[in-house]
Amino acid sequence: MIEILVEFFGSARMITGVKEVRLDIPTHHKIEDIVCSLAKRFPELIDQVIKINRQELQESYIFNLNGLSFLRNDSFQLKPDDRLLLFSNQAGG
Repeated sequence: MIEILVEFFGSARMITGVKEVRLDIPTHHKIEDIVCSLAKRFPELIDQVIKINRQELQESYIFNLNGLSFLRNDSFQLKPDDRLLLFSNQAGG
């Protein structure tokens, strides 16, 4: 297991009432592992930010790794203390 930090923005932050959370996730992981962990910790995100299946984000949400790259549903490498940013990918302007 490794520990990562997930930082919430916008609706996700308003729904959870927290700015960030530390999660322990399996060493070999996919986005669904992180989403499932978030759904267990914050069930109030289900159906608003997380799909009912508890394995995927709603289409309007996305993870960004350390402010550098967006994550898709593929597997990817995380290091301890990496930061995932969770926010809506629909921004007005």
